[in-house]
Amino acid sequence: MRLIDVNTASLTEVLIGDTTWPTYTALSYVWGADQKLKLSTQNKIALASPGSLYGAAAKTIDHAIYLTSLLGIQYIWVDALSII
Repeated sequence: MRLIDVNTASLTEVLIGDTTWPTYTALSYVWGADQKLKLSTQNKIALASPGSLYGAAAKTIDHAIYLTSLLGIQYIWVDALSII
């Protein structure tokens, strides 16, 4: 499962066992005319670099990442950045 790690502002792949799931939030929203940043096979490695999401994603995603960190939750799932 691909999640955004709010502590490092980067995309990470979280391994999920049969019974263990990490705590995470999810962002559900309607995309605008053009999504500023989407996950692709070309940018997957770059988005895994610490700090890669600072200022790169749409404001809605930036705000959701910030709110998730305020809640003390390490991960957030965002469709545009979690699904290729």
